[in-house]
Amino acid sequence: MSDQFAAALRAWADKVNGNLDGLARQTCQETAQRAVGATPVDTGFLRGNWQPSIGEMKVVEPAPAAGGDIALVCAGIKAGDVFYMTNNTAYAKRLEYGFEGKDSLGREYHQAGRYFVRDTVAQWPSIVEQIARELGAQ
Repeated sequence: MSDQFAAALRAWADKVNGNLDGLARQTCQETAQRAVGATPVDTGFLRGNWQPSIGEMKVVEPAPAAGGDIALVCAGIKAGDVFYMTNNTAYAKRLEYGFEGKDSLGREYHQAGRYFVRDTVAQWPSIVEQIARELGAQ
């Protein structure tokens, strides 16, 4: 663990009066819900296939409704756990990063990335700060 990250953890722990489990739960839930909300929608299939898990990536066919699962999974998070959000749709990666060229069926694509996951992940530090302030005020 880097010295800078360790210092940030100590600062967050001070802000939340040691409630790092609560900080982890609320931060993961807020970040996951933002990722789901930022997911592009055509039919809703991509948005509905987000699958949260703790400790290892889990993919269930068919995926359960993302919103309810996020709250249930996040309720079990403790500080130090690894939280995953997995999407098993074949086109999720193309929508995130974009795609240039022919697909396996010979169709030509010039699709720009939508960056809905990366943009959400970039918000994580500010989400942690906001929730740490809220928990510290309680």
